[in-house]
Amino acid sequence: MKSVLKLAIWGACAIWVLMGCRENSSESTEVVAVDLGLPSGTKWANMNVGAKTAADYGDYFAWGETKPKKEYTSKNYDERLNLGVVDALSGRMSEMQRYIKSNPAEFDAATANWGSKWKMPTKKQAQELLNFCKWRLVQRKNSQGERIYAYEGMGPNDNTIILPLAGIKEYSVWRLNNETGVFWVFDIPAHFVDGYFMELHINHKNLYDNGLLYKGRSIRPVLTE
Repeated sequence: MKSVLKLAIWGACAIWVLMGCRENSSESTEVVAVDLGLPSGTKWANMNVGAKTAADYGDYFAWGETKPKKEYTSKNYDERLNLGVVDALSGRMSEMQRYIKSNPAEFDAATANWGSKWKMPTKKQAQELLNFCKWRLVQRKNSQGERIYAYEGMGPNDNTIILPLAGIKEYSVWRLNNETGVFWVFDIPAHFVDGYFMELHINHKNLYDNGLLYKGRSIRPVLTE
């Protein structure tokens, strides 16, 4: 299946090269808020948290954690968030949900790493980005000179951002990199098992609610309103 997906991506990019898909070096090292002309006025960052340029994967984060790590497992997930049935029955889960709602910056990797001007996107903001941008697969060179695949999103005002297909990290292993872009959104988990994420793939671009919280995914911040 993985080889089929890679062939599909290579084939798609080969077609788009003829249509103007270009291989650029995304060299800017400055974090910029990009106005895409979205109805809400939301401005998206031009790169991921931990990235040096727009074409870098950046760091990976488990949901609610604010620092990257070498391995992403259920055993080393933040114990405050690693809750189960017993915690639901005891009321601890509800208490944690209220605490996160009152102290979102403590669990927001964008705010923790970039400051109070930035935050993780909400479900509504992520869905708006997917719905109102026109997407095309592109190749870019990252800060290491490596070719990576990304989706370029063009907003209603023709401004663009790129979202690298960084995949996810489970244990210490990269999965689906150069095949899928997977980005956490800030939505307090209902049961502290899985959460919402934005996914961009050659066959779909959508929000999903089944992302295991301990797995490492990318963070693409938005400017605080």
